[in-house]
Amino acid sequence: MFSADFDGSASGRREVRMGGRRRDDNSKADFIARARQERRLRELERARQHAASFAQRWWRGRHSAACTRRRVRSEWDSQMGRLVQITSAFALKGLTFEPPAATITAFTKKLVFFNRVRVDGARVTALASILHKSCRAKDPKNNYLSAATSVDDIEVGSWCLWTGRFLALILEHLAACAVEAQSPASPSPSSSASASSSSASSSPSAAPSAPAAPDRTPVDPDVLCAAAEAIARAEDSAAAAGGGLRSALQRVLLRQAAGGPLLDDLRACWSISSPLAALSAMPVHRITSLMLELVLKALGFENVASSGDLRMPETEETELVRTAVREALHRLALRFLTLPTHSLTAHPLYGSLCAALAGREARGWWLLVDAACEHMLRAADRAVSASALVWNILALQAGQLSAQELAPDRAASLVHLIHAHVTTMPPLAVLDGPANAGDAGLAVEEAEDEDDDMIVHGSIGNGVKGLELLVARELRQAAAGAGAGASAGAGAEAEAGADTSLQLASAPMIIQLFEAVLAPHPPPSGQPVANCEAPLLALCAIYGKLLVHSRSALDTMAGRYSGAAASASTILNTLALGRVQGFVARLWAQLQPEVAHYADEATDARAAGLSPTVRMALFLFCATYSHQLLALDDEQFFEKGVPLSLKEQFEATCVLKQLLYQMFWETPVAEQAPFDLESVQLLLSVTRLYNQLYDRHARHEFAHFSREHWHWPAVHSRELADAMTPAEDRGMAAAFGGRRVSLLLTCIPQVLQFKQRVKIFHRLIEDDKATAGIPDGFGNIGGAVHDVTVNRDKIYEDAMRGLPAGPDLKHRIRVTFESELGYQEAGIDGGGLFKDFMDALAERAFDPQYGLFNVTSEQLLYPNPASPALAEDHLAHFAFMGRVLGKAIFDKILVRPAFASFFLNKLLGRINHIDDLYTLDPEVYRNLMSLKDISRSGGDIEDLALSFTATTGGYGSHVQTELVPGGADIPVTNANFFKYIAATANFKLNRETAAQSHAFLRGFHDIINVEWIRMFDARELQMVIGGEARAIDIDNLRAHTRVSGGYHDSQPIMQWFWQVLRELTPQQQGDFLKFVTSSPRQPLLGFEYMQPPICIQKVPLGEDGPSRLPSAATCMNLLKLPDYPTCDILREKLLYAISANAGFEMS
Repeated sequence: MFSADFDGSASGRREVRMGGRRRDDNSKADFIARARQERRLRELERARQHAASFAQRWWRGRHSAACTRRRVRSEWDSQMGRLVQITSAFALKGLTFEPPAATITAFTKKLVFFNRVRVDGARVTALASILHKSCRAKDPKNNYLSAATSVDDIEVGSWCLWTGRFLALILEHLAACAVEAQSPASPSPSSSASASSSSASSSPSAAPSAPAAPDRTPVDPDVLCAAAEAIARAEDSAAAAGGGLRSALQRVLLRQAAGGPLLDDLRACWSISSPLAALSAMPVHRITSLMLELVLKALGFENVASSGDLRMPETEETELVRTAVREALHRLALRFLTLPTHSLTAHPLYGSLCAALAGREARGWWLLVDAACEHMLRAADRAVSASALVWNILALQAGQLSAQELAPDRAASLVHLIHAHVTTMPPLAVLDGPANAGDAGLAVEEAEDEDDDMIVHGSIGNGVKGLELLVARELRQAAAGAGAGASAGAGAEAEAGADTSLQLASAPMIIQLFEAVLAPHPPPSGQPVANCEAPLLALCAIYGKLLVHSRSALDTMAGRYSGAAASASTILNTLALGRVQGFVARLWAQLQPEVAHYADEATDARAAGLSPTVRMALFLFCATYSHQLLALDDEQFFEKGVPLSLKEQFEATCVLKQLLYQMFWETPVAEQAPFDLESVQLLLSVTRLYNQLYDRHARHEFAHFSREHWHWPAVHSRELADAMTPAEDRGMAAAFGGRRVSLLLTCIPQVLQFKQRVKIFHRLIEDDKATAGIPDGFGNIGGAVHDVTVNRDKIYEDAMRGLPAGPDLKHRIRVTFESELGYQEAGIDGGGLFKDFMDALAERAFDPQYGLFNVTSEQLLYPNPASPALAEDHLAHFAFMGRVLGKAIFDKILVRPAFASFFLNKLLGRINHIDDLYTLDPEVYRNLMSLKDISRSGGDIEDLALSFTATTGGYGSHVQTELVPGGADIPVTNANFFKYIAATANFKLNRETAAQSHAFLRGFHDIINVEWIRMFDARELQMVIGGEARAIDIDNLRAHTRVSGGYHDSQPIMQWFWQVLRELTPQQQGDFLKFVTSSPRQPLLGFEYMQPPICIQKVPLGEDGPSRLPSAATCMNLLKLPDYPTCDILREKLLYAISANAGFEMS
């Protein structure tokens, strides 16, 4: 209220008014704002004064410290000068002066206090020289290391502390020397050091009085190294002191190592210590080796306990030391293991590093890996060079440390580290090598199947081949996009990733990793089966990703033998062919608990799904199991239970079946957007394995698992119901094009019942006829008609000349037969003549005696590889025969020819494998399998003098064909005999008749869309072609046969008729069907599907009496049966009629 200078007088008193404030007075808000502003100004002034005071104190302290250092340095120089003078005086008299250890300790404390790296190098060198000589003194009072044996703990602790700091100071100077020596502008360290050394010896006082330039003083690295080695290798003194020296060294060195400078210096020395470095100037190798040895000792690597952990000295600071060790380990691991690719293993001191790490079962090495793994798994530390880190770890593992047994816990660390890196790698085809190299196999396959454009919707077709093309296209686009947009850094990263992948794809690495993480199978007695633990899942995810993102692996997994897929083949061959003992069985034993819920058909049991790592493990299991099946014969598979027993096969197929149900039907992964490559690859691998297992069991007539085992649970879907609905019941509905049903029927058709698929197939044909305007069924008229006249003796030639070519053959064909006597046979073709014509034509066209087809030992047909020698236009004949077979199927006419399964597989777009060779030539198959027995028994296959060639030809000419490029010069050995077996089977089953098969397929496609028949396997397709070779189902025939003209089922003649029909042999029953319907085979789905249905019409005996024979109208499936008086007469006349084979004269 009053100012500070108020004296109490009235003149100085403030004027107080009671009438309120004036209008010109400041408002209250202005007053508050002004007060706040003044307060802020006062605070800023106080802060300024405080900062000025702190800066003043700091500067005074720094100045005081500098003055103290100058004073201590001056004292040190003076005392060192006197010590040098004393030493020189003794030397002039021929005596040796040994300064007391306490004196050297005092020098050490002062030097550590005032040391500066660039200024005090000569002083450090001088003290190091004296200390090194003292360490060799015999008198304990004069031996510097004797202080470590003192009984005074305080004295020992102090000595250890200062000695450790001086050692760190020496290493710091050595690192600076090594780095500066690489600069072209720097003076020669050796010359400077020698000059310093001579001046120190000849004129002792000159060294301290005449220091070098202020920016750098010379050092003698040899002297420093000798002193450091003397301190670091004082094992006896350290042991006598209870580990005090080592403890001090650890505390001092770890303080710098954990902070980074010491390890940075070590890495700098390591980097310049290379074969290309100029090493004549100074012993860089010696400096680097010394620093490496000291750092490893400081970290406790020489004290690795049996437990594999670092053993720290027991002090009050043990926990602090352990923390520092862990931090230093992280830094050491990253500084060494993230060196640029290839630089670590090429280093001259690489052997020394490995020697330090590989001792005692490589526990030191694994401590380093553990540290790197822990550091890498931190999300914030992903910026380190992961590719170089993983590559160097794998290089060490594959090189110096490969002989060490990989313990499970150590393998887990390595696997997690690699997995953390692989999951962050760009999804490139790292196993493919040069760009587009991985497409070689697919390109060959696409060239061989150039006619498969018939199965393509747009650019990608259905079926397994369509999924493969979809995946191949996605991989090519990903590779092209990555190549176009890659920067220089990304290119280097991709190259490092490729190097890592190639390291992982080596057989020794695969064997070592999987043997370490896989549990034995069966488990030891009394132990439960191990679950699929995290290391195994992570390892499977690593190799699964390598295969999933490899274009070349597509060929290998699909059974195509391509030379471009070397790395993918190595992975699969190593895992599948016995290099990792029992891999499939061991993996399934641990994987089965993870996927067991998929064997439950309940939807809610599968709702949880599979984790990404489990999906990759399942992918690797399916890919490896599928690959192993290519090398197994049926004896090993069924009788020996290799790789899985029948019980395990049952469990696996249940899981695969339900997984396919989810991925094809419930949530179709092939239709998801965006495209999920890993899911589609899993779908492909599961599909391949499921089909292979099904084919194995089907070949053995489902002796172990019933056919129903492979079916899905009942599928209730309008989409599937529409696919099976007859065309006339659906009006003008177009042919089904549902992607889900289409993929299902062309990839895994066996999950639906055979009858369901036949209904769908017939529905497709009906829709095709409706689209083309072709009448279907009995009594339909209209549409184009082609007339053809044929002679039964020249039926093939007349048919090839007279039948329309191409799709026109789909239309109705009206046949007129000429008999052997040259006149037209009786009968008007209402469909029956044509069926008879097709049956006779098929029998003649596929007759092996004409040379276009051969027969196996089981009398099954396949194209003759030597057909080019018969006619130049032999491919035109195969195309015509394909149209003939297609026309028979198109018109639902069952014909007699039975084809070999490997030929039908070609029609179905499937690759034949080794087991199919048994159908073609059992002797060749057994000879090839004997090579496996020779190899197992220890024999030498090379003694057989085989090469990668096969002899082909016929009719007097023989040609030697190479199975692989240069195969004539490649001997078959124990190392490559399986490749020879696979190549031979591939040539015999796929390549040798490729041209004939493709020509046949072209003709067949003129009539039938090839994709439609791919809903059947080879055995089912044969049933579609010719029905089942079995006795007629009389009960089914009777239930769907009509009677007319006065007959009734209750009459005796009808009872006799069915009795006689049951007593006929299967051959005679077939002759009966041919007599009535023109086809000896019963309808595929039963007589209820025969159109028109068979009808038995009563015919009076008339004037001929009982001698009248039965007759038939095959176009109407009508049997005209006279009313015979007895059963014997009926039998006699019926047998005569059906066996007369008199054409249509009897009609």
